[in-house]
Amino acid sequence: MMDKEKQQALFEVQLFLPYEIKADKLKRDVTVSLPASEEQLEQVRESIGAASLAQYRLIQVASPIQGLGDYLPPGYDLKGLNTFAKAAFSKGILSSEEQAKTLMAALEAELPEDMEAATGIAEELEQYECLPMTLQSPGDYARYIQEKENIQVDQALEPFVDFEGFGKYRMNADGVVQTGHGLVWRKDRPISQPTNELEEIRFFSPLKAEMNYKNDWGDLSDEPVELWAGDLCSYEEEIQRRIEEERLVSEGDRGLAVYLDNHLMRRKIVSMVPTVETWQGRLWGVLEVKSLGPLSPGMFNALMEEWSGQEIDGWGEGFEQRPIQTSEGELYVSFWNSGHDFFIATEEQLKGLEQESGMQMGGM
Repeated sequence: MMDKEKQQALFEVQLFLPYEIKADKLKRDVTVSLPASEEQLEQVRESIGAASLAQYRLIQVASPIQGLGDYLPPGYDLKGLNTFAKAAFSKGILSSEEQAKTLMAALEAELPEDMEAATGIAEELEQYECLPMTLQSPGDYARYIQEKENIQVDQALEPFVDFEGFGKYRMNADGVVQTGHGLVWRKDRPISQPTNELEEIRFFSPLKAEMNYKNDWGDLSDEPVELWAGDLCSYEEEIQRRIEEERLVSEGDRGLAVYLDNHLMRRKIVSMVPTVETWQGRLWGVLEVKSLGPLSPGMFNALMEEWSGQEIDGWGEGFEQRPIQTSEGELYVSFWNSGHDFFIATEEQLKGLEQESGMQMGGM
């Protein structure tokens, strides 16, 4: 059992005041415990002298329920998180590991697009039930239903019965969803599932590259030469081959999507695959993303941040450190750089297909 609720908060949130806000006398950061009353939040605001708590960014969210933050829809603010915390706290999830498990399973199953929807799930938590952890597949669920509903199958025919197919059919009909916490269902209605239709988003970034050229004797120069993006077009095949060599067997067809921490994004996003493409005489770094239906604004922005992080510190950092062998020498390609002209943009933004989409280029 977890510690008593009265001894803990559901979330400890660190707020950070951006430096561009001119308020020299204000504290740059403050920690807030949630759930909190409006009076408590007002006291926090007054203690730091801020005009509004909305000025602060949420830079760290911790919970005694391990991993709970990774089941929340991206893009929430302090008010939304506090409303959710009140609803979840009232269900006793700090004193019941089973309740906490059910809440995370329900959030993963329902894929709420915003904190209002997530709060609704918390408020109706009693409607959700996690089935025994021994049920790990549609075939297991079929056997479970067979026993529960006393469905008789002749023993001679049983080896030929498609229990996996029947289990998938019943899971869909019953609204039962496979999650990281096992199968979960809702008592009053089936849990709706995301569409099977795939949507594709492609993010473009300018590439930066250097070449260590070979001399007449085949030795590599110690002084790398910076290449313009237009020069990279002739090396597109070699760069693409190196990208494919970077992919790990464990990533499968999902690519970088296997590294997503947020469980909602992990379910919604089918694949994230880096590549390159020539456009208007330049070679561009590209991330091809496939998702089950369109992404919410919060998830879209979180995806851009995820790719930016991969370009800087993750996949891109490793890629730029490994040479690409060419007939002229060793080529090093960076998907990110610190220059003022670096940006991340969707294909529509870059190519001007949706001038009034309302989305802004993600300057990173």
